[in-house]
Amino acid sequence: MEHNHSHSHQSINYNKAFIIGITLNVIYILVEVFYGLMINSMALLADAGHICGLSDQRFILMPFQS
Repeated sequence: MEHNHSHSHQSINYNKAFIIGITLNVIYILVEVFYGLMINSMALLADAGHICGLSDQRFILMPFQS
């Protein structure tokens, strides 16, 4: 019984995917801030602050810091 397969050990460049993710995240933050201010929604503003400062953006940018 013979098992043949081929695969490559080339490194994959994920920069484009990270840039798309960061861009979409920033757009989402801006929309939440805009509508949070428009309708005086503390929930939207708090969520925008949470996304921007505490988790999502920081962890998306982490691979670029190293």
